Amino acid sequence: MYTAGKIKEEPKQEFQPVLCDMCVDTQVPALKTCLKCEISMCAQHLQAHLTTPVLLQTHPLTKPTTPGGLSSGAVRCPEHGKLLEYYCLDDRTCVCVSCSIEDQHRLHNMKSLPNAHKVLVEKLREELKALAEREKQGKALKSWETKQTKALEVSTEYLVKSVSALRDIGLNKVQSSVTARLGAIQTARQNIEEALSEEDAHMFLQRFAGVHEAVEKARAVDFIHGLEEEAEPAKVVFDILKN
Repeated sequence: MYTAGKIKEEPKQEFQPVLCDMCVDTQVPALKTCLKCEISMCAQHLQAHLTTPVLLQTHPLTKPTTPGGLSSGAVRCPEHGKLLEYYCLDDRTCVCVSCSIEDQHRLHNMKSLPNAHKVLVEKLREELKALAEREKQGKALKSWETKQTKALEVSTEYLVKSVSALRDIGLNKVQSSVTARLGAIQTARQNIEEALSEEDAHMFLQRFAGVHEAVEKARAVDFIHGLEEEAEPAKVVFDILKN
């Protein structure tokens, strides 16, 4: 016979910091992991990578990673199995050396991960400035919303109580038009700010394609065309009475 009892709780695993692979006597927590050398280094042993121009340009650094994490698909090319050392600015993706010289990326604009990180961070900062200007233009859109709302309120005065839902329908149509347009800009701003808060170059570049797509949608927002036709109060009244 089965007897119910208390489920034994699994002991919580304590966080184990990644240790420096180069420390001999006393292992110190690592500050960064070199994806090229596949070793983790403390602040002392990291100095050579930070002060030697060749290492700085060709040895991408990331957050401290365990040996198992270095061998995962996140840092190696799924096709060639080589380290993802470069970033294709044309296709917005990380690639290995074989991809950059043999496959479809060979004629594309390629940069090392650190250089690509610098270029794209600057690009997003410029996009953030552009979005601020778009948001200023959006204030005129809010003014248009107020005007249309007042026009719809006047229209409802001439309707009998049986069609009192007209005002809610009209307001929803106006507000939906505004929300749909301003939502794309707000989403792009949020994506950019989240990307800029990411300190890890590799994680930043992996997410950049999604950020770029949100920015493109924000650029395509049209604050003028289609609004008057969508929310014309007389047309709303006509459609309701007709149906």
